[in-house]
Amino acid sequence: MKHLKIKFIKSIGEVRECFSFFKRIMFDISQDSLGVFTSFHETYQIMLDNLNRKEKLQFVAELDDEIVGCIIGAKEDTSTLFLPVIAVDGRHRKLGIARQLLDTLIKPLKKSKYKTIKVISSEEFAGFFSKLNFSPYLYVEPLEAVTTEQIKSLGATLQQVEEGSNYVKFALPEFKEDYAKPFKKRLRLVNTYLTFEKNIVE
Repeated sequence: MKHLKIKFIKSIGEVRECFSFFKRIMFDISQDSLGVFTSFHETYQIMLDNLNRKEKLQFVAELDDEIVGCIIGAKEDTSTLFLPVIAVDGRHRKLGIARQLLDTLIKPLKKSKYKTIKVISSEEFAGFFSKLNFSPYLYVEPLEAVTTEQIKSLGATLQQVEEGSNYVKFALPEFKEDYAKPFKKRLRLVNTYLTFEKNIVE
């Protein structure tokens, strides 16, 4: 795209500029904006942590010197990179900016310690991640005394792919928030969230 520049955020001033853009997108978010967000405080702290570690995990997209998009990665564990933010200004959506931001972030990571990239999403943005070959998953985290066997039985029609100390992860045939309903209905206290994930290893 003519005049589009993807820039690595490498100074506190650039962190502040990107954060101001992020806040504006949060306040103006609509179906014309792509965004996956954490809280303001968490996002700013993630950006500062990335800056201190000098990891290339945050970028802005500029069009004629105006920020029109940003992407921020956060270390979730030793091999997983979580995307708390991928956002494009509503006026500049459907121009391939989000895809360019994602490609810029992922390309140098293919030979890094990170093996998987993960983003929490909603059905509104499912088409975008599906086109980029991300796979949908459902995480179920009980907040009451139930066994993992009980959780698995509630998701009997789904493929269990992972079991942690406080969650069960299921692969989904498609990204639908309806898959979380049986767990919310049968368990009094439960966290459920849907993700898109992609293997980034070469």
